[in-house]
Amino acid sequence: MEFGDVASVLVVFIEDRNGRALVRLPNGSKTSLPYASLDPVVTFDELERFPTIDDLNTGPLLEPYRRSTSSQ
Repeated sequence: MEFGDVASVLVVFIEDRNGRALVRLPNGSKTSLPYASLDPVVTFDELERFPTIDDLNTGPLLEPYRRSTSSQ
């Protein structure tokens, strides 16, 4: 990546926190974000189980968004 590149990070929504979305990041930590910065890609009803940290880092949820190594 180069300075100024735009990237997306998969997170898991936890709850509303004072009008902001409390989310779990791929490294397991939590942060709050404005709802406008989120783009839902899957709902809990569509999942067989709650996503793990591995799912966020390397799992099937990330696959459609992963850049192939040949295009980097």
